[in-house]
Amino acid sequence: PCRTVLLVVALHPPQCTVHGLHFGAPAQPPKHTVVVGGGFGGTYTALALAKLRPRDRITVVDARDRFAFLPLLYDYACGLAERDDVSVPFSTLFAGCPNVDFAHATVDAIDPAQRTVSVRRDDGATRLLDDGTAFDAVVVALGREPVVPPTEAAGSDYGALVQPFYRLEDAEALRRKLAEWRDSETPPTVAVVGGGYTGVELACHLARALKVTQAASSSNLPKPRVVLAHRSSRLVPAATPHNRAAATRALRAAGVDVALDVDAALVGTTEAGKARLRLNTDETLDADLVLWTAATRLPAPIRALGSSSPG
Repeated sequence: PCRTVLLVVALHPPQCTVHGLHFGAPAQPPKHTVVVGGGFGGTYTALALAKLRPRDRITVVDARDRFAFLPLLYDYACGLAERDDVSVPFSTLFAGCPNVDFAHATVDAIDPAQRTVSVRRDDGATRLLDDGTAFDAVVVALGREPVVPPTEAAGSDYGALVQPFYRLEDAEALRRKLAEWRDSETPPTVAVVGGGYTGVELACHLARALKVTQAASSSNLPKPRVVLAHRSSRLVPAATPHNRAAATRALRAAGVDVALDVDAALVGTTEAGKARLRLNTDETLDADLVLWTAATRLPAPIRALGSSSPG
């Protein structure tokens, strides 16, 4: 129910026109606020500011042109939902907010001292947002970005064999891969690295999409396999004991093989074109696809802010 409500609000946002705002204080001059990042935090901040300060100008900057409802990416990747069910163009999202502009660009740097934002657009050139006009305030809502560790085997090229699962484009890539496998006579082996919320839900969805349990009931058929590798002895460490138990039951029911206490590492590719994943000292897994959900980090513009002097 909560997901449904949030999705309705995201795909059908309220109008931003505000009537009769009188707080008894002198009107402040219009200000320009730049919101860096169009995820939940950035988008809802922009919508709230548009209502509260209708005379201000708000610019939202994001590298993607669509707002994505991340909790439904699993459904989209596995063919249970369509693109328009889980995402909406920012142009549509902010259509009812005349004081909100959207800039489709990648943020390269934020300069608090000069109050400017450097962005990179489709042509690859880096330039200052709004021709370098200083902003009055900036909201940094870039979230985190996935990290896929490098291979331990020099010269290995994973290509599409290893990918994160964090954004709409990741779900689109997985959706295409599942469509390819539907026409293949060889069932795939998929490894999901990371037993947090994302890894558990992704593994369960994949196992159901690949019909792991149905294939296992017939000994005459080659069997698809989904393996969840986690470095701790407990799945979903941040969850309550009740939720951890529920996650374990869901994985078992979906037919997911769970490997705990393993420090998974990419060690190269095989002659058959698979990714080789080391699970333990003497155990490896050859996978048609590795989905890495085990690590994230702050994006580069935020890391640079932490290393710069206050401005």
